[in-house]
Amino acid sequence: MTFTTQLFQSENLVLEAYDPEKDAAIEAAFTYDPNYAAVIDWDGVPHPLTVFEVKKKREEELKKGVEKDNFFLFALRRKADSQFLGILTLPHVFWFNRHAFFKVVIGEAEMRQAYFDEALQMALRYGLEELGLYSMHTTSGEYEPDVKQALEAAGFKAAVRQRENVYRSEKLWDRIFMEILQDEWKIHNAGVQS
Repeated sequence: MTFTTQLFQSENLVLEAYDPEKDAAIEAAFTYDPNYAAVIDWDGVPHPLTVFEVKKKREEELKKGVEKDNFFLFALRRKADSQFLGILTLPHVFWFNRHAFFKVVIGEAEMRQAYFDEALQMALRYGLEELGLYSMHTTSGEYEPDVKQALEAAGFKAAVRQRENVYRSEKLWDRIFMEILQDEWKIHNAGVQS
C-alpha cells in the first residue's frame, strides 16, 4: 500500500507551526475546559491558565522539540480563515519501538463537533505515514463522549482502563488509553486510501 494523502492539509483544516505570540491568547481562553487545560499542564490539576502561563509552557515545549526529536506540536487551523481551533501534539514519541502518545484537542465545543474527526485523521496520517510509527495511543473516557466515540469510529481499541482516575463535573471517571496499530489503521481506511 502506498500512502498518497496530503499530510498538512485536509478538506477544511491545516496543520501549521504553533505560534506562541498569537496562539497562546486564544488557547488561554480554551483552558476553562479542564479537558483542554490538561493537555497544556500535563502534570498539574487542570485549571484555567493565563496567556502568560500558556505562552511560557508552549515556548518550553517548542524548545524541547528543537532539542530532542521525540516531541511535536502543531496548531490546528481552519483552512477558510486560518482561525486557530486547537492543537495536535505528540509529546512522547518512542522511536525504539515506533510508538507514540498523542492528543488532538479543539477548544470550542461546536468546532470540536464539526472538525474533530477530520483533525484525528490528520494526526493519524502524520504519525502512521510520515513518522512511520507502528502504533499510536491517546486517552479518553465517558467524561468526553464525543471524543471517545470518534476514536472508536476511527478504529481505536481500549488498551488500558484506569478506574476513577479523572475528576470532572464533580464525579470520578475512568481514563481509557486507546490504541491503534498501523496495520489495523490501513485495513480500517482501505476504502479511503488508494
